[in-house]
Amino acid sequence: MRQKTANITDVFNVVMPERTESNTVRRFTSFFRPESIDTRVSINIDWLSIMAECNLPEPAQDAAGLQLSDNCILEHQGHGTPVFKHSYKVYLHGEPVANIHTHSKSEKIIKKGTAKIELLNNILYGVGYLDQLREVMQHTMCTKINNISEMHIALDGANHIHKFLNLYVKQNPTKKDGSRWDESCKVRLKGKANVDPKRLNRSTGLFDNFKIGSIKKYITVYNKTAELEHSRKEYIREVWKKAEINMESTVWRTELRLKSGAIKEIKDFDLSRIEDANYLLQIFKTQTENFFQFVLMDKDKNVSRARIIDLFQFEKLRIPLLEKIPRAIVQGAYKAQLSIHNAYSHILKGYYKTEESIGAAMVHIQDNINLYNLQRWYNKKIDDWRQIYRPSQLQLAN
Repeated sequence: MRQKTANITDVFNVVMPERTESNTVRRFTSFFRPESIDTRVSINIDWLSIMAECNLPEPAQDAAGLQLSDNCILEHQGHGTPVFKHSYKVYLHGEPVANIHTHSKSEKIIKKGTAKIELLNNILYGVGYLDQLREVMQHTMCTKINNISEMHIALDGANHIHKFLNLYVKQNPTKKDGSRWDESCKVRLKGKANVDPKRLNRSTGLFDNFKIGSIKKYITVYNKTAELEHSRKEYIREVWKKAEINMESTVWRTELRLKSGAIKEIKDFDLSRIEDANYLLQIFKTQTENFFQFVLMDKDKNVSRARIIDLFQFEKLRIPLLEKIPRAIVQGAYKAQLSIHNAYSHILKGYYKTEESIGAAMVHIQDNINLYNLQRWYNKKIDDWRQIYRPSQLQLAN
């Protein structure tokens, strides 16, 4: 596999027994032959924003910007965002590379000393964008990353996804005898996400856009060639050219959009690896498992046992799944953080008078750290807590 490129062939290599194969399944499986499926795709980060600890000062009134060094200038945009007071365009070596939003309007929503950094789209399609992110953070006095706010992974060139979804939504939900459609061995979505077709193209009779999922995580499928006709993003065409995508025909994009909550579900998510196409494919596969995944129903009628349609050929490419933190644990992490904070502050304040009670509190803290995968968060917080609570029992707490 070349960098940012993956083979997509024989995607619908699924054989159903003669006795259970319906006309609808035959349409799905025979419509896409190896010669009609695109053989090259491009996978890239299309959007990346992070939340970071930041020590930038408030700008002077009516200030046009800040010159932080000979190599870095911040251009004030004259406005902020719904949650930040100030927005700047970041220039490195005379070139715009990012937006940064600073100074929280409400500390109940955004913690004081927090900034949001968004790398510009053209930077993300270049080489070494994480190095530029580090340079931006260094110049703008951002000391560390708190979390990934949002990340979009774009898969371009898998044009059969658009055709597949159009066939999927045109399935007749019921038969004339009133029985359910899945009783006739049709294709079914595995998972609870809704498939929302948009923009019916009257000339082709096909939907041009699909959205699958919710706010925290969703897939969008759309005509990227048409979008580029109205933009200046020629750098995307250059990426397609390097990936050997056929640009003579329409290039469709399948884009996975992840908010912070979905990213936190990936155990030991590694930001430093997102420039690796293989790691992006692993994230893509992990986040579409049981979400944007389709099966061929048989007489068993059980979705969990139905044969999976390998839309992206992940199995043939042997793309491994990343480990995910169980949803219940993700949802309970905030309360666990509060409990750990409360227990540790009580130790430092001297509320626990014996080694036995302090030991029990530390066991409670460690259990929550292990259960909710909070070791990294805990290590960052300890020094702050020790400063805030001026421990009288610090020797025992350690």
